[in-house]
Amino acid sequence: MRRPTFLSLTMLITAATVLVAQSADNPAAKPLNRDNPRHQQFLKIVAKGDAEVIFLGDSITQGWEGAGKAIWAEHFAPPEDGTLEKTIMPDLLHLSPAGYEIWAKAIKDDVIKLLK
Repeated sequence: MRRPTFLSLTMLITAATVLVAQSADNPAAKPLNRDNPRHQQFLKIVAKGDAEVIFLGDSITQGWEGAGKAIWAEHFAPPEDGTLEKTIMPDLLHLSPAGYEIWAKAIKDDVIKLLK
């Protein structure tokens, strides 16, 4: 007798969870307006064929476009043959200690300014 009650309760909780996730009040379920100036800028770069990869992200990612561009080119950009040095990103996803050292040196001055 307890089994059907448990199953019914489980189904009810699952249905409620799905409904809440789909709710218009749930920020995770709200569609974002992608028609903004930043997105339009990326579309122009892609249309011209000026990028093989575009990083969409936060202010750190955006920093690679300006002051971080030379550091990216010197230490992180894949070689012309498309490979990535195992000494920087051994699993092609996470930085190695050497990669973090390069990154730390690259952001050190900015971090010091922010902490003042």
